[in-house]
Amino acid sequence: MVAGEDASGPLPVGGRVLVDAVIPTDRAVPHVSDARHYETTVDVRYSDLDAFGHLNNAVYVTLCEEARVDFVRDVLGVDAGAVGFVVAHQEIDYARPVTDVGPLTVVVEVADVGDTSWTVTYDVRDESETVATAETVLVFVDEAGRPREIPDAWRAAIDDGGDDGSGDAS
Repeated sequence: MVAGEDASGPLPVGGRVLVDAVIPTDRAVPHVSDARHYETTVDVRYSDLDAFGHLNNAVYVTLCEEARVDFVRDVLGVDAGAVGFVVAHQEIDYARPVTDVGPLTVVVEVADVGDTSWTVTYDVRDESETVATAETVLVFVDEAGRPREIPDAWRAAIDDGGDDGSGDAS
């Protein structure tokens, strides 16, 4: 059984039957005013809502992750699957519930870049209203899972506002 179903099948919602599907939206082109301030759009799916019709609290973390993946692709110029970062710390504050499917804007900002870690903040917005804020500390690791220095090319991309073209993680 998937979200939005009971033993008899899909549950009707507001006169419609919704199944676990992404509601199509016109995704906005990510906006980079500089690499330390990046905006992207993420979609809330029906299956992200809990039994009370609110966006499940754990899904906010996933939406921040989706925005971070966009940031890594668009600013650092690398595939997030090839990036050796692990989450060392995550915190989130909820401002108000989200009660519908559709697009949310996530503003991603790089708050700090250390030798082996970086701190990313998020402002999750429904239209222009903040619905949650979050912070993630990520540590760059090698193949053995040991911390390693953040590549200079990535530092430059963050400082300069975009991919330097190398995508080099060495």
